[in-house]
Amino acid sequence: MKTFASFFLFFLTIICVSQNVFAQSGDYKYGNVIYQIPSGYHQDMVDSTLVLMPKGQSVDDAEIAFMVTPGIDNIPKNLSNSLNILVSKLESGRQVLKRQSSTDSSNGLNIASEISITRTETETYISIYILTNPGGRGEFFAIVANSAEAIEKYQSQIAEFFGGISFANLNNNSTATYSSNRSYSNSNSSRNQQLQRNRANTNQIFLNSITNNYNSLSRSF
Repeated sequence: MKTFASFFLFFLTIICVSQNVFAQSGDYKYGNVIYQIPSGYHQDMVDSTLVLMPKGQSVDDAEIAFMVTPGIDNIPKNLSNSLNILVSKLESGRQVLKRQSSTDSSNGLNIASEISITRTETETYISIYILTNPGGRGEFFAIVANSAEAIEKYQSQIAEFFGGISFANLNNNSTATYSSNRSYSNSNSSRNQQLQRNRANTNQIFLNSITNNYNSLSRSF
């Protein structure tokens, strides 16, 4: 996946940059996103984008990589249109072989998702894109694989990753501060309970959206 990192450089100009990643007890926080690293994965930074990939693989040679971006402060209400714009910029210069998109919502959280198959002169990519709006803020995720086999191989890690996502601004105690020298406290049981409820809700609609798109698109593999 030699040109992989270059696909994400445009985030520098259209998405607010936040370089800090904090962790405690398995939970990591990047911008507004609270997440967990899937089993057997490690993380790295590519400019303003957090990248998670299988251990032993790098950005240049990863079979599959998960992206967490810093997010967008003011996201338009039409998530589907906004996602289409982001994806079109991201995939500029690649031949689009197939795209499948959908929208889902639950308890006020809206999700637009898209899966595409694209090709360059030397590579074919299977890409999953997610745009959601917790608390009116835009959060953009991407998964890029170099084959359909890689998507199948890492299905459990995809489910694990999206199953571990929550958003700081949806917690009861959203004013909590974070620093590289302070623990992300688990002492507030009310906040932790809310976090788990948010995770369960987010997990279900993320996975429903991805599964529906993937099942439709897989007929084209």
